[in-house]
Amino acid sequence: MVETLGDHLRLARIERGLKQTHLAELLGVVYQTVEKWERNVVPIGPKSRPRVIAFLGYEPPQVAANPTADSRLV
Repeated sequence: MVETLGDHLRLARIERGLKQTHLAELLGVVYQTVEKWERNVVPIGPKSRPRVIAFLGYEPPQVAANPTADSRLV
């Protein structure tokens, strides 16, 4: 189930056939950051969020900024 912004990012990356390293280049971060976002280890911060939304081409409704269990979509 796609619930967090990191989940949306991972799905979009895979659908476009990109590796984490290439996506990291596009977003201006290191690949480890992309990996952590996709695994919901760390939230996507306010500086990176606009670039992630631009990559996705949409802003997921009510996406949680915090990767904890209670931050999932309601």
